[in-house]
Amino acid sequence: MTKTLLFCAVAPVLAVAVPVAAAPVAAQRSDRFVDSIGVNTHWSYPNVYSNFAAEVKAKLVESGIRHVRDGISSATTTRAGELESAGIKHLIIADSRLNGILNPSKIPLILDSIRPVASAVSGIEGPNEYDNRYPPETGWNTNLFNYQSQLFNAVQADATLQNLPVIGPSHVSQAAYNTMGDLSAICDAGNIHPYQTWRHPETTGWGTGGYGSIAYNIGLANVQAPGKPVWATEGGYQTSAALDYVSEAAEAKYLPRMWATFFQSGVFRTYKYEFVNQGTTTTDDQMHYGLLVNNVTQPPTEKPAFGATKNLISALSDARFDGTKWRSMLAAPGSLDYSISGAPSDLKQLLLQKSDGTFYLLLWRGAVSYSSSHTDVTVSPVAVTVNVATPFLAAQLNRPNNNNTWGAISTSSGSFSVNLDDRMAIVRIFPTTLNYQPEVLEYVASSGDATATAEEAAMSNGQIRSFNANASGDSFTLRLQVPRSGSYQLYVGAKKWNNRGRYQVASAAPGGSFTNHGSVQDLYASSASRVETLIATLNYTTAGPRDFRFTVSGKNASSSGFALPIDNVKLVYTGTTTASVSGGSS
Repeated sequence: MTKTLLFCAVAPVLAVAVPVAAAPVAAQRSDRFVDSIGVNTHWSYPNVYSNFAAEVKAKLVESGIRHVRDGISSATTTRAGELESAGIKHLIIADSRLNGILNPSKIPLILDSIRPVASAVSGIEGPNEYDNRYPPETGWNTNLFNYQSQLFNAVQADATLQNLPVIGPSHVSQAAYNTMGDLSAICDAGNIHPYQTWRHPETTGWGTGGYGSIAYNIGLANVQAPGKPVWATEGGYQTSAALDYVSEAAEAKYLPRMWATFFQSGVFRTYKYEFVNQGTTTTDDQMHYGLLVNNVTQPPTEKPAFGATKNLISALSDARFDGTKWRSMLAAPGSLDYSISGAPSDLKQLLLQKSDGTFYLLLWRGAVSYSSSHTDVTVSPVAVTVNVATPFLAAQLNRPNNNNTWGAISTSSGSFSVNLDDRMAIVRIFPTTLNYQPEVLEYVASSGDATATAEEAAMSNGQIRSFNANASGDSFTLRLQVPRSGSYQLYVGAKKWNNRGRYQVASAAPGGSFTNHGSVQDLYASSASRVETLIATLNYTTAGPRDFRFTVSGKNASSSGFALPIDNVKLVYTGTTTASVSGGSS
């Protein structure tokens, strides 16, 4: 970080016709967006990071952020090992200097320290902002090139580390990118630090060639590593009373927009600088970039930006950490036919989709929330109309700056209205078929038996999670969303084989009594095969969450076990409520 701020398969019967014509928009994976969010730390600093390490780690896990960037140190590798069990990985800056000059002789020692925690590391980064070294070093560019070359080659030759990406060195100035030129032969990704001072994330720049905009910064990354991914390893806002600051309220509005804007622009991952304020001095801009406030003698507390970040991630996360990796959507996302009318000129939008088929439409205005005179700007809301041609069941609204709750949106003939200001709005649009994936979902209850997830192309999401039961009566429960009242067909996909058990499906409102659906299903077969079975037709008089329990009901005499490899649970809306079948209940 530097003070020089740069650029740097059943047809549904719908209750409502949806005649609106619109062009289909391809969605991106919701969890890919969540996985693009990272944050910087300073684990080795003798301040809040060391004095309240346990509290800082707990807040990091609470935030839902999965990616951390920090410089090489024993504290960094220790924290990387400690946080791996929470699914958090570290990008480690391999920057070693002697008297301020890059010292490539230390590269082997750096890799030696990373190797034991390699599974907790997401990448290795070249030197940080070396062009900003003071006093200036004659031949700095030659030294930097040689260092990056040796680092890249050493990682490539290391049997343990060779699959980790090596990120290019970061620079402060455009001149440095031009001086260093194309480094694509010695890095796997380009590196940028797109600080935008007090300006909004969507700014088109404030100098020649769009200086300061994300497009300008990506152009610099393409100078460094043309055709390769772009990583923004620093960026964000600070809230001191010093150089180019914003208010805490503006920061909370800008951060969700920053991550969405950078992701939509093609940045693979963006690391906000930083997680906790380094200090309390209000006249030093370096002290106040954190998502958390440094209280010196007390544990850190949240800024509004922390809550906005946590809520954003919670709303859009579509993955489960299985102790080794995040299990998320592998299937290609679909498209949604929609258009927006009444849109202001600064409307921004990003369409995402989760593994169950639900669409998440991020809407916001690319408006200025904080002025150059250091005052908050009031952005008046504008009502826009979203017209959806694709049949859907319901729409809900979430505003991560406010909380993490979903509110119903009134719809008419496939259209609905949303008030937009400078805060992010997330619209959840439920399709007529919901295809839930157990490998992505956490169990809300279980008899405690182990599970295992394997990638298999023939399965619904290219993966299948097996509940490795060992006795009759073992069970697990998934919580699924029923987006509107009406009648649904319940299908269950599973993989049959010679060590499978029999199961009974039941459902209930959370905390309610379970009702069995359909008959007991036998998953035994002499050879492996995938089946998808219509279990029952369920009638719901109200929308909301429902718990679906799968209980082992013995096994075939020829089976060698009780395993339940459930591939997917599908709810297909069939229209208005009909007579109950097989115990369907609300």
